[in-house]
Amino acid sequence: MNCENCMGKFDKETLEDALLNWYEKDFIKYLNKHFSIEGQSDSLREKVNVLRSLDEVVLEIASARIDGLEKIYDDKHTIFFIGALIAAATPAVTVAFLPFTSGEVYPRIAASLFTLCSLMFFKKYLNNDKNILAVLVSFRKLLMQALAKKNDAVDG
Repeated sequence: MNCENCMGKFDKETLEDALLNWYEKDFIKYLNKHFSIEGQSDSLREKVNVLRSLDEVVLEIASARIDGLEKIYDDKHTIFFIGALIAAATPAVTVAFLPFTSGEVYPRIAASLFTLCSLMFFKKYLNNDKNILAVLVSFRKLLMQALAKKNDAVDG
């Protein structure tokens, strides 16, 4: 579930809906927009207060969801690493199977260009995933602080 018109909207109802019901990509875009690590707006204090005003059960469910998303984005690095290894091995395989007497350099150049482009692709998406992971970690910390504040209020 998502809300095209709600992406820029920040209130208690929209935040709760995003935390509980939105699809992964829309949810991450929403978090990146409102709780970005690039630089925080002046309204961050208000946003944290809205987050703290959510029900304890909503905060617990959101925390579990964030943990799951962190695991997904953390494991993606393994897949990118394997892809990068395959891309890096391509020139070596090309060189090994070309006869040394042929003297053709074009297949080697093509394999090297393929490797370079593949590694640039993997690096770009790896950096993007690292930014998403950083947003998830920082938001989870905010969730944990909100939960701790709620528990302190109940105990005190």
